[in-house]
Amino acid sequence: MPCIERGWTLMCDRNALYLKVKQELERYEKRGVVISLEGEPVRAKKAARISCYETEACYMRDYIIDDSGNIIEIGFNRVDY
Repeated sequence: MPCIERGWTLMCDRNALYLKVKQELERYEKRGVVISLEGEPVRAKKAARISCYETEACYMRDYIIDDSGNIIEIGFNRVDY
């Protein structure tokens, strides 16, 4: 498990989280789903690295679907806090 809850704090092993996210996104890539970061297509590895290790901001996923309800793109967009 990459994250554990301790009281009000969520503790994450960033390396374990990165591997989990990278594997998930690579499965989507193999199915032909486009992965994008701030509107630019990127590989799964880069999206996972940025979204797991970026300390200045968080990244929110946007799932874009076609008319049949299939995911065709996963966009990562920066959310400043």
